[in-house]
Amino acid sequence: MLLMVVSIGGESSVAVARDRVGLIGRGLDADRRVMLVVAVIRVVGPDPNGPRLRAIGLMRGSPVVRFDGHRRPTDASTPHGVAKRVEGSAMVSASSTSSRERSPGAHAGPHGRAIGWLAGGVAGVAILGGVAAAWRLWDQRVLRPGTGPAYEPWHADLRAGTPLALVRAAVLASSAHDIQPWRFRITDDSIELLVDEGRSLGALDPLGRERDLGLGAALEHLVLAGPPNGYAAHATILPDDARPDLIARVALTREPAAVTAPPATAPPVEPLFDAIPHRHTDRTAWDTSRTVTASALVRLAHEAVWPAHVVWLSGEEATRFGDLTVDATTAIVEDAEQATADAHWYRQDWHAIERDRDGITIDTVGLPSAVRVLLRWGPPMPGTTLQRGWVSATRDRHVRTASAFGVIVVRDPADRAERIAAGRSFARLHLRATLDGVAVQPLNQLLERVDRERATGHEGTFTAALHGLLPAATGAVMAFRVGYSKARLTPSPRRPAEQVIVA
Repeated sequence: MLLMVVSIGGESSVAVARDRVGLIGRGLDADRRVMLVVAVIRVVGPDPNGPRLRAIGLMRGSPVVRFDGHRRPTDASTPHGVAKRVEGSAMVSASSTSSRERSPGAHAGPHGRAIGWLAGGVAGVAILGGVAAAWRLWDQRVLRPGTGPAYEPWHADLRAGTPLALVRAAVLASSAHDIQPWRFRITDDSIELLVDEGRSLGALDPLGRERDLGLGAALEHLVLAGPPNGYAAHATILPDDARPDLIARVALTREPAAVTAPPATAPPVEPLFDAIPHRHTDRTAWDTSRTVTASALVRLAHEAVWPAHVVWLSGEEATRFGDLTVDATTAIVEDAEQATADAHWYRQDWHAIERDRDGITIDTVGLPSAVRVLLRWGPPMPGTTLQRGWVSATRDRHVRTASAFGVIVVRDPADRAERIAAGRSFARLHLRATLDGVAVQPLNQLLERVDRERATGHEGTFTAALHGLLPAATGAVMAFRVGYSKARLTPSPRRPAEQVIVA
């Protein structure tokens, strides 16, 4: 890996650059074979032979080698081969007006000086551009997606045998746009799941349906983590009418087996629990040569938690659902309030990802790796550009390559307890799919438009169309696609358990 740092100025810049190299070099792993190059570009003038761009190359583990536009390397102590390697680099060839000795009269006259200044300016811009590109490549972790503190919760110890381990499992649950709308309070004998009211999709989720789905998914992860950590975990949904922020209270009791078992005995294994750190949303184009069988769909549907259940769409209903999903995505992008709410959760800058540890990143939208590298390497894109890409991805990747579409329905989609049950159902279904090698992606755009129509009091075409796809006396709260993928997925950023626990 090549790291280049630029400073423009005089000899004082050289000292600053040397200090930066020392600090950076000490923080790097030598096994990664990282070469540090610091280009200190100095415009020296006026000069009868035009400006000189002095480049001072610093190579980790090597003496300083100096170059300027009129002389060969001046450090007689330079080891054999080092000067040749640096001279052949883009930095030196671009920053030197010539690698040959020049006579004092070279470029004499106004035309020669103008050409010299122009050449110097072009060389300086070229060097700065190359250094800036190299710096962004390193600064944005372009070649190391999914690394850094924002991704460490995926590698946390989920079997520590403490209540904290249960919360660690809960924060790995899915949520719409990865808003993570949860907080937790740990007491002597329970864990309370609380809603974080400050985390909302606004106009994209005006009725709070998707927020409650995410809370339900976190609750299911927490309950599944109980037995492997030696706890019997029993959840009570919405236990206190006077506390609307309290979603569930999970009573924890030590299981007898965990108390009497020898220390070396491993806790019991729950297959769905084991899938938690491997579960990811897959937005890539899927393998259309493979079909999820009817028996596999039945197996997934069996994970639903009452009163929620899964309806699989097929034939004309599936085609209709796909078309409506594309139309709904277009409508969201064209709705100023919904589009703004959607764009708020895009994270394109690595430092923003580390700061917020939430939202949708370029690495998780399902693009080919080469395209992801180019997009992350370049400057952040406007939200409108990303949203146009969302429409085309929905049409060309998500709908077109799905093997089947599923809808989680309940009796009353306005009932908060039933929505939480639907979120628990989707969490279990996604974990089961992960174990079975089946890819899953939520496709809730149609429901987001239905919620928008209901919230504004104007039921339109999307509400009527959704009713035509569902069994009587049911309401949809979650839609998704399933299929088979060949992609290697990058996880989403996560806030650690310690950050979401309140006193």
